[in-house]
Order: sequence, then structure tokens, then C-alpha cells
Amino acid sequence: MCIELILEILTAIGTVGAAIGTVWAVTVALGANRIANKNSWQQIRVTKLEELYEAIQSLRNYYPIFEMLRYYINVQKKERSPGDWSWLPEYYTKRDSILPEADRKLIISYIARIEVLTNCYTAGDLQMGLLVFRELLAWFSDLVFDGNSMNDILINKMRFPKQQEFETQVANLLKEILAEIKQ
Repeated sequence: MCIELILEILTAIGTVGAAIGTVWAVTVALGANRIANKNSWQQIRVTKLEELYEAIQSLRNYYPIFEMLRYYINVQKKERSPGDWSWLPEYYTKRDSILPEADRKLIISYIARIEVLTNCYTAGDLQMGLLVFRELLAWFSDLVFDGNSMNDILINKMRFPKQQEFETQVANLLKEILAEIKQ
């Protein structure tokens, strides 16, 4: 009887030990899963911030073209009487030779992508700066794509930065994105 009691006690201790081991294994697995999920989310965020960086960098190259086309539009509007849009066909030919339709579609795609990535993967001052940047390029592209924007009054009130000022703005945004990536 004494041996049976000792065997039952040892069996009970073994069962409790196995249960504790199982709880420990589940706890470790859940912790590892949580860490893996956090690392996965961080990797996704970094990938999206890199995509945002690339879109801004690509749009940066079109800004001098936007400025040149805006200058042409302004000259035409000053030389003509209000409501005289006879210069638009010539403008469209010039625009298409400098900024083909494929490029215009790409620009629209980049602008839309910046908005999505900004709203989903940034916050605070960086998000606000990126949304202002996106809005600037959306208005500017609207003007140079159409030549005579439906929002002409609003666009004329906007101040489009000169090339150097624009480059500084872009450099600051890209630096902030890099800082977010390195976190």
C-alpha cells in the first residue's frame, strides 16, 4: 500500500509538472507569436514608407516641367483677353510633347499613392507635411494637365514654390521618412 501511495503521488506530481510545462510552452509560443506579429507589422510599415519615399522622389523630377508649363499658361493668359482659350490646342500639343499621357497617368498614380500611404502609415507632423505636399502636386498637376483648370480661381490664389524652395521641402520630407524607417 505504501508503494501504491508513493506511485500515485509521483503520478500526480508528474501530471502537475506536465501541465505546468504545457502552460509554459503555450505562454512562450504566444509571446513568440506576438513578437513575430510586431516584427511583421514593422516590416510592412518600413516597406510602405520606402514606397512613399520612392513616389515622392519620382514626383520631384516632374516639378521643373510643371513650372515650365505653368509659365507658358500664364504668358498665354496675359497675352489674351479673358475667355479667349484659342491657345489651348497649341498648349496641349506642347504639353503632350513634354509630358506624354503615360507620364501624366503615372503622376496621377503617384499622387494617389502618396495619399493612401500617408494616411495609412504616418502620423503627426510628418503626415500633415505629406498631405500638404500631395495637395500641392495635385493642384499643380491639375493646372498643367488641363491648361485651364476648373478650379482656376483657387489655383491662381495658390502659391506654388520656386524650384529651390520645393527641393528644400522635399528634402525635409524625405529626411523625416528616413527617420521613421530607421526607428
